[in-house]
Amino acid sequence: MNKLYKMPVLKALIEDDKLKMKTNLKEIGRSFMNFYKNNPRLQKDLNNKKHEGWKSWELERFMREARINPVKFLSKREFFYYDEVNKEFYLNQKLEQFIDQDLTRHFKDIVELRKLKYYNRRLK
Repeated sequence: MNKLYKMPVLKALIEDDKLKMKTNLKEIGRSFMNFYKNNPRLQKDLNNKKHEGWKSWELERFMREARINPVKFLSKREFFYYDEVNKEFYLNQKLEQFIDQDLTRHFKDIVELRKLKYYNRRLK
């Protein structure tokens, strides 16, 4: 993993400390925007020509960037799907029966662990 683009998408699936089955592109864009604007150490992910001027982007631009990169690639996995028509990102229905506080806590821990590993490996 070279960048943390996927982490804010996964974080968008958590609301009020509960893992939810789906989220919309607007929530993903908001999560993506907040993830980078509120974490100066992570802003190195956006230091290339494609992301020039990202600090002044509106929500719609973050939504577009999230859709064309992390949402697209996460949706190639067996546990995530993206509905282009309804602009919703959702978990595989088979997971619904397992969603509880334990899975939510585990999910959050995994996202945080990935972020910390990235810090340690890339931002030394």
